[in-house]
Amino acid sequence: MLVKFVLLKRRIGLSHDQFSRYWRDKHPHALLAAGHDKYNRAYLQNHRFDVPGLHSVDDLDGIPQMLQFDGSDTPRLIQDDPLYETIVVPDEEVFIDRASACILLAKMTTGAVPLPASTIKLLFLLKGDSTGERRKLSEHLGRVRRELSRQPSCLYSNQLSLREHKVFADSSRSLKDDGNPTINNCYGIAEIFFPDELALTAAVADPAFTRLMSDVYEANGMLPNVLAVREKLIYGRRW
Repeated sequence: MLVKFVLLKRRIGLSHDQFSRYWRDKHPHALLAAGHDKYNRAYLQNHRFDVPGLHSVDDLDGIPQMLQFDGSDTPRLIQDDPLYETIVVPDEEVFIDRASACILLAKMTTGAVPLPASTIKLLFLLKGDSTGERRKLSEHLGRVRRELSRQPSCLYSNQLSLREHKVFADSSRSLKDDGNPTINNCYGIAEIFFPDELALTAAVADPAFTRLMSDVYEANGMLPNVLAVREKLIYGRRW
C-alpha cells in the first residue's frame, strides 16, 4: 500500500484547537470541491491531542494520511491540479503554515494486518540521515511495540497493533512550491494503536517509555517525533 502523509503546523496566530476545528469542520469542503477524492482512495486526519510527558519535537499539529490508488510509486498529486491552486490553497492559508508543511510518500511494510477498531494511536516519525539508520526501521519499530506491550501500566497491552511505513528517500516535498527544498530526514513512520486514551496515557507515563525514547535517540542521533492522535475519516474506508 502506498500512503501519503503531510506534516502540518498551524498558522501563526491560531491556537491548536482553532487549527483542529477548522481542519476538521471546514477544510474537507474545499478538498472535495477540488476533486481530492479523484487522487486518493481514502483520506483521514490525525488530530494531535496532548498527553503528559509527550511532545512533538517539531511542534506538529496534525498529519493527514491518504491511501493512494494502486499503481505507480509516483502517483499524481492534487497539488499539480489547477483546482488545487484556486480552491484549496486559499483555504489552506487560513489555518496552515504552508511553508513548513512537508509531504511524504511511504510504502506500508507491515503486510496484511487486521484493521484496528480503535482510532487512538501513537504516531512515530523516525528521523535519520544515513542509509544504515534507514535499515534499522523495522528493528526500532518492533522494539517500540515490544517494550510498550511489556509495560505493566499499559492496559490491554496484548491488543496493541503496529503498522510500519518506509518513506521513499526522495519523496519529501513542501506544500508551498517556492523553490526552497524541504529537509525532513524522516525515513520511517509507525502507527501504534491503543484500545483507548487511557491505555495510551498509561503507556507514555511509564518510565520504560522514556528509556525507550533515549535508546532510539542514541541509535539514530535524533529524537523521533511522537504524537498522540485521534483519527477522523473524511472519505473512503479505513485501512
